[in-house]
Amino acid sequence: SASALEMYRKRHHRITPGSVVDFLILDSEFPRAIHYCLINAERAVHGINGSPLGTSRDDVERKLGKLRSDLDFSDVNEIMDYGLHEYLDGLQVKLNDVGETVFNQYFALRPLETSLTQRMS
Repeated sequence: SASALEMYRKRHHRITPGSVVDFLILDSEFPRAIHYCLINAERAVHGINGSPLGTSRDDVERKLGKLRSDLDFSDVNEIMDYGLHEYLDGLQVKLNDVGETVFNQYFALRPLETSLTQRMS
C-alpha cells in the first residue's frame, strides 16, 4: 500500500529484496510487519492474563514468546538463505498453531465439571 511504501522509502530509499524482507518481516516498529504484530500480540496476551512480559503462564504466552524471540534473533541473510517462501510457510504454520491455541484457551466451550453438573441435577 502507499503508506507502507512511504514508510519504506523513508527508511531504506532503494528497493532491494533484502530490505523489503527486513521491513515487512523483521521490523519491530512498522505496524504491518510480522515482528511488530507478534510483539503487540504478546503484550496483549500478557495484559489479559495479568502476567509480566518475559514470563509464560500458559501455552499461548509460551508460543507467542518463542515465536517473537525467533524473530528477535533472525536476520535477513538467514531468511534469504533458507528461502523466503519456505521461511514464510514455516512461519504461517507456527502462527496458525498460535491461533488455534488462542481459540482453545480463550474461546472454545468446555464441558461443565462433573461436580457442578451433579449439583444441578
